[in-house]
Order: sequence, then structure tokens, then C-alpha cells
Amino acid sequence: MAATQQTVSARAAAAATVAPTNELGALVFPGMLIADEEPPLSPTKAKIKAAKEAAAAKAAAGGYKAPETKTVAAELKFDDVQKDAFAEADELRAKIDALKASGVQSKSKSAQLASLRQMESNARERARRETARVEDKQARAVVREAEKSAAPGSSSTSSYSDSLKKVTGQSLPSLF
Repeated sequence: MAATQQTVSARAAAAATVAPTNELGALVFPGMLIADEEPPLSPTKAKIKAAKEAAAAKAAAGGYKAPETKTVAAELKFDDVQKDAFAEADELRAKIDALKASGVQSKSKSAQLASLRQMESNARERARRETARVEDKQARAVVREAEKSAAPGSSSTSSYSDSLKKVTGQSLPSLF
């Protein structure tokens, strides 16, 4: 076993000390990595680079300083924040009530009141759609969890109508 270790270490040492001396060896084992080299610029790119450097030098000589750029990273999370979907409609309702309480209304206040009513109606409709969307999303999550926890060979998940509903979103009419 000791002889085997000596042989392996002797081979490793010999391989480490051998350096290529011919051209073929230099191509196989380059002294400098290809990734370390700068790629040669085409004549057009060299002209563009020289023009940019000249313009920057001229601007610096004239006292012009390029504006600094700032990067701003913003991470938006919409699902984490629970908000009242009807808050906007409630604010508009409060404005309507305040206008009604002010007494006699001119044409402009009457028009403003009509506009606020329309805006409130639209806001309430958006809120209803949003709450329906959230409830539908929660119901789908419950069904998905129930399907995951159901046994794979159970008859409730293997029927044709259930498979059709899963694929198309449509269910077959019931015969009973």
C-alpha cells in the first residue's frame, strides 16, 4: 500500500513539473486564460468609444458634470395587506352626506352631488367584485386542498364529470 501511494505522488509531482515547451503545448495549456483577455474592438466600436471619450473630456473641460443616476428598488406586496374594500365608497358617502347637510344646493353643488353618487356607485361595484374575487380564490384554495388530501383512488375524484370540470371549468348537468 505504501508503494502505491509513492507511485501516485510521484506521478502527480512529475505531472506538475512538466511544462509545455512547444507551440501545441502552449495552445493546450495557455499562460493566460481566454476570459481574462479583452475582446478586440471592431473599428466602428473603437471610433464610437473614442468619440464618447472625447465628448466626455470636452464636457468636463467646459465644467459640465453628467447627472448622477439613482436606482430605487421598490417591492410591492398586495396580498399581505388586508384593507377594507368599501373604504373608498364610504368616504364618498361621507362627502355626499356633508353636501346634503349644507342645505339649499346650487346647480354646481347638485352636479357635484350627482357626480359623487355615481363615483360611490362605481366604487361599491368595484368593492363587490373584489370581495367576490377574494372569496372565489379562497373557495378554490379550499377545493384544491381537499383534492390534495383526498385518496388518489377515491371515486369522487375519478368520475368523468369531475375530470371534465377540472379541465374545462364546466360541469355536466345532473340527471337526478
